[in-house]
Amino acid sequence: MADIIDRTFHLLQALFCQIPLPYAVIGGFAGNVWGVERATLDIDLLVGGRRSQLDRLISLGAAHGLRPQPEFLDLNPLLRGVMVRCRIENLHVDFLRPRDAHDRNVLRRRRRETFAGHLLWFPAPEDLILMKLKVGRDRDFDDATRVVQRNRTNLDRSYLFRWSRKLGVVEELNYVLGLPFEV
Repeated sequence: MADIIDRTFHLLQALFCQIPLPYAVIGGFAGNVWGVERATLDIDLLVGGRRSQLDRLISLGAAHGLRPQPEFLDLNPLLRGVMVRCRIENLHVDFLRPRDAHDRNVLRRRRRETFAGHLLWFPAPEDLILMKLKVGRDRDFDDATRVVQRNRTNLDRSYLFRWSRKLGVVEELNYVLGLPFEV
């Protein structure tokens, strides 16, 4: 599995060099960068720019084995226009469009980090915490908690609290920070 992940990140780097869209690797791999490593079976990317540019990137990727999976959207129609799922061998690659002001801000604040020998864009740790809290699954809370634990002294708490109020995740943020609930 590590080999296909490595080859896929290499392909993604090449694609984003040819079609320079702002992107950030989110999800489990971002959690591995800012938190604690855990296994993940997909690569999630938040991608800005125009939809037509993303379509060109997807088409170019398909020519290199990154096959779109339109049947996924048949089963998940609310994600139509927001997400494109692709597959390369046994690995999913999900391209997600920004859905709110925070997602757009993630792309403005993103940081270049090295992961598995690849220089890639990732959300800042504060933004990854907020993204995980917006989704709110058990593993997302675990990921957010691990990011907090690893980066506790470097987190911009005023940024976290400002956005948590806007996003309606104040209690969730307090939970992962280990603070009593505040509103």
